[in-house]
Amino acid sequence: EALAMSERIGVIMEGELVQIGGPAEVYTSTHDRRVAAFLGIANTFEGKIVALGAKAKVDTPLGRMTLASASGAKLNQAAAVAIRPEAILCSRARPSAGENVFEGTVRRATFLGGLIDGEIDVAGNSVRVSFNPYERFAPGERIYLHAPADRCLMLI
Repeated sequence: EALAMSERIGVIMEGELVQIGGPAEVYTSTHDRRVAAFLGIANTFEGKIVALGAKAKVDTPLGRMTLASASGAKLNQAAAVAIRPEAILCSRARPSAGENVFEGTVRRATFLGGLIDGEIDVAGNSVRVSFNPYERFAPGERIYLHAPADRCLMLI
């Protein structure tokens, strides 16, 4: 409700102001694990930072992931990558994007009206996605997931 009603919000946890900003900024650009979890569902994959620069790279259980931002990160540091279900693009054909593309199997697809809440198995890891309700994917179907680098959050 705070995201819908506010121009700016602050997230206070354990008496500390953890993040402040516009609703979209706080939701899509947080680097704090607690804020990411508090503001909704996020797939979180623990990993290790293996490259920094214009784009950071993190080795995760899904594979190497590229992120657009890595503020405050250090090489070889433990970090997590968080990706919101609605940030993941799903398709039957392999996307032309070269980074953050993973093949998986649909475990579950639950129709909720405006979206289909899906669960995909990628190399033994569960990934939550939000399917478009006009494009139906069935359990057992092999699909590709693409997580654009600018939609992946580094949590350190």
